[in-house]
Amino acid sequence: MRALTGTLHRQAEASGVVAAMLRGEITRPTYALYLRNLLPAYQGMEDALRRLHKQPLFAEVALPSLYRSEAILSDLETLSGPGWAALLPLLPSGQQYADRIAFVSGGDGALLLAHVYTRYLGDLSGGQIVGRRLAGAFGSHKGGQVPVLGFTRFPAIADLPAFTAQFRSALNHAGALVDDSDAVAAEAIVAFRKNIEISMAVYEACEK
Repeated sequence: MRALTGTLHRQAEASGVVAAMLRGEITRPTYALYLRNLLPAYQGMEDALRRLHKQPLFAEVALPSLYRSEAILSDLETLSGPGWAALLPLLPSGQQYADRIAFVSGGDGALLLAHVYTRYLGDLSGGQIVGRRLAGAFGSHKGGQVPVLGFTRFPAIADLPAFTAQFRSALNHAGALVDDSDAVAAEAIVAFRKNIEISMAVYEACEK
């Protein structure tokens, strides 16, 4: 999947709100809207992983230490208050991404592996760079910690590089178990495109 999605990976980093985050040029309202539109996909993905975690395909990759939904909810409350859901719109691209997650979570959920790969490996690696850029953009607080960056932090993981390598290996093992690896690889392309669509839509909504 890595080789197949390389071009899209680079496109994702250069597009919309993700590019703005990597430049350290993003406002809190824009970041809040971005998180709001990722949240339903994460909630759907993590609900499915809880349901599928005993299946061989997901036994090594359905790891609660990775789950991001609660961190996103906490960040949204900090950024926009308890009424964030009424203030921040769910854009069509955010809904479409959530709908895709719901679709691929059916049956044995094999296609969901592509989204687990795209989101969680991204959060573990590139997401750490994003977190540092956001910290610079938002300014330090309370001993150097920025309280709206829970999404980019993994407090339950002691050694992030070692965990990331182990998780990548677990994904490779899961991929070897699927009946149609080409379909999973093709779904990874869909996953990247859905993420790019959200990134662009959020950026355009905040630029108006």
